[in-house]
This record gives sequence, C-alpha cells and structure tokens, in this order.
Amino acid sequence: MKNVISISMDMDWAPDEVVRYSLDILDRYGIRATLFMTNKLGIDVSPHEQGIHPNFTSIDFEKHIAERLDDFPGTVGSRSHSFFFTERFRPLYEKYGIEYDSNVMMYRQKDIHPYRIAPWTLEIPIFWMDNFYIEMEGEYPDYSLAKLDVGSPGYKVFDFHPVHVFLNTCSIKEYQEAKVHYHNPEELKKLRNTRRRGTTDLFVSLLEHIKASNLEVRTLGEISASFKISETQKISDNGR
Repeated sequence: MKNVISISMDMDWAPDEVVRYSLDILDRYGIRATLFMTNKLGIDVSPHEQGIHPNFTSIDFEKHIAERLDDFPGTVGSRSHSFFFTERFRPLYEKYGIEYDSNVMMYRQKDIHPYRIAPWTLEIPIFWMDNFYIEMEGEYPDYSLAKLDVGSPGYKVFDFHPVHVFLNTCSIKEYQEAKVHYHNPEELKKLRNTRRRGTTDLFVSLLEHIKASNLEVRTLGEISASFKISETQKISDNGR
C-alpha cells in the first residue's frame, strides 16, 4: 500500500484573520489543503480545495447540505460538523454530486484506505485530528511528529482547526479558557501558547517533514479522483 498524506481543515466559523494565519503557513510550504467550509469567508482561500462542513442542527438534512452548496457551488466533498453521519445522506450525496465523504475517525490506525459507502460516494477516513490528540494523549501531549509514524503505508488524512493553529493549543484546559474569545483574534493572540510545544509546532513539523522527505500529498478531491481512475482501470483489466 502506498503512503499518501492529506491536510484538511475544518473552518468551524473561525474569523478571517484566524483562517488566514493557517493558510499563510500552508502557502509558505506550497502545500494545498482541503478546507471544509462552514460559512462564507471574506478572504480568498485559493489555491486550496473546498468541501462543505454542514452543521446538522435539525433532521432536515437536505436543507443543510443544499445551503452549504449554495455558498460553495461546485464542491464535491463533505465532512459534517462533529462527524455526524446517517445513511440518509447517501441519496442526497448522489442528488447533489457529493463524490467523497470524510466523517470516519480512525485515530492513528495503520493501513487506512478509502472505501465506497455508495456507488457514487467514497469515504476517506481521518487519521489524526487536533481535538482528538488534545483529549486522548494526556493533559499536555508532547506534540511529537515521530510518534505518528507518518512514513508508514496508508492514507493519512490530518484534520486541523484554524483556531488551534492560531493559538498553538497545547491542552484542553487552555483552549477552554481561550474559547470564550473565539471570534476576537486580538484577544486570542494574547492567549497564544508560547511556553511549550503545541498544535502549531506539530503542524509546521509535519509540513517540514513532508517537504524534506518528498512525501506524496494530495487533497481529498485528488484522492477521490485517483481512486475512481484506479477502479476504472481494474474494471478494464478484468474485462480483457
């Protein structure tokens, strides 16, 4: 199995300045990410790929999907807020042209690979997310890239949140203290972690490792497209 890295980010209503901070880091390394959009922004996020990030506050699933697609036309990928998923999404994904979903967390598992959840939709699981890391690795995780074994085979989708990159979040306690200022970048700056390694340090270490090791990086849309090409080739080979 090949080793493929993908960087994704969940916007989660982050202010433009907070989002721009993360994108500037990505741009310095020339790495495209997949951004799951909760709401419109006042900044240009190109050349990064966009997916939708619906927040399903009611069971009118179609309404939530359609509203996000109205804001981001042409989008072919979805990741729900809080990873919410129901089988009822599948016909809606077909109706609205959603080609891939990314709602399954397989935290730090080996040999992850995409798989079909419908004839028209691919599931691309998540390997690592900052929220999970903060909550599962002790009060103050060490944010060591070496422990994540990013060079091993498998698809590794990383999921960051702009607010954690902006804050260099290092613990759940400190994030909860900062969260009350979520929409105030100036106040968030005052609470930025500078005392120990945090989310930003791991984020930068990952990007530096990708460039230094010449690892293959794809957006989730590129993974989906490649998977379809591979399936078509297998069908063609089997028909010979």
